[in-house]
Amino acid sequence: MNKVRYYLVFFIISVLVHIIIGILFYSFISKIDKQDIDNNKKVKLAFKRGGDIAKKDSMLKENTPIMHPKTTNSSMHQNDTPSSLQKKPSPSSKTTNHINIEDTPKDIAPPPTSQHDSYDLSNLKLFNPLDSINTAQTAKDTMSTSISRKLQSLPRDMQDEIIQLYGDELGDYGDAEQDFIINNLRDIGRITQYHLSRRGYPPDAGYLGQQGTNAVEFYLYPNGNISDLKIIQETKSMILDKNTLTVIQIAYKDYPRPTTKTKLKIYVKYYLQY
Repeated sequence: MNKVRYYLVFFIISVLVHIIIGILFYSFISKIDKQDIDNNKKVKLAFKRGGDIAKKDSMLKENTPIMHPKTTNSSMHQNDTPSSLQKKPSPSSKTTNHINIEDTPKDIAPPPTSQHDSYDLSNLKLFNPLDSINTAQTAKDTMSTSISRKLQSLPRDMQDEIIQLYGDELGDYGDAEQDFIINNLRDIGRITQYHLSRRGYPPDAGYLGQQGTNAVEFYLYPNGNISDLKIIQETKSMILDKNTLTVIQIAYKDYPRPTTKTKLKIYVKYYLQY
C-alpha cells in the first residue's frame, strides 16, 4: 500500500516537472520567434527607407507610367506622313550673351518726356547770397503806408527791431494791437531786462561763458495775464533760454496792459562784462 502511494506521488511530481519544463520551453521558443519577426520587420523598414531615398534621386517615380509623345496634326504637313515632320534646330552647345535684334519687339515707343526734362536756360540764374541781406529793410518796404507812418515816430533801432520780430504779420493785426505794440514794446523790453538784471546772470551760463540774444512770444491780455509763452529764437544755450522763460513769468506783472488780446514778441539779451 505504501509503495502504491510512493509511486503515485512520484508520478504526479514527474508530471508537474514535465509540465513546467514544457511551459518554459514553449515560452523560450515563442520569444525566439518574436525576435525573428521583429528583425525581419526592421530589415523591411530599412529597405523601405532606402527605397524612398532612391526615389528622390530618380527622375521617374515608382509605378509612374511612361508617357509617350503624342503626334499632333499641327506638327505635320498636309500629306500627314511622319517623314514630313518639321525638325527644330538643335540648340547650340555654347551660350552667348548677345541679343538677337530680330527677336526684340519693334512696337515699343520711347518713354514720353515730361515737362521737367526741358529747361529754359534764359530763366536760370545763380544764387546770390546778398539777396538774404537787409531783410528788415525789405520787409519795411512791403508794409502798408499806415504802419510805416506809425513806425516813423520811433527811433531807427526800434523800428528795425519791430520789423525783424513781426515782419508782414504786423499788418494782420488790428489798429489797437498795432498801436499797443508800437507804443509799448520798447518799455516792455526795458522792464524785462530790469528783472533779468535783478534776478542775476545765470551762474552756470556765466561759468561757461555763455551769452547771446533770444526772442520770446506770448499773448498779453487786458487783465494783465499772459499765455502761450515760448521761445521763437534760441541762444544755443538751454540755460539762457530757460532763464528767459522764468524772467518773463516774473516781469509780466509790471507790463502795461492792452485794451485787447495782443501777441507780443520781444528780445532778451545776455552780455558778460569782463
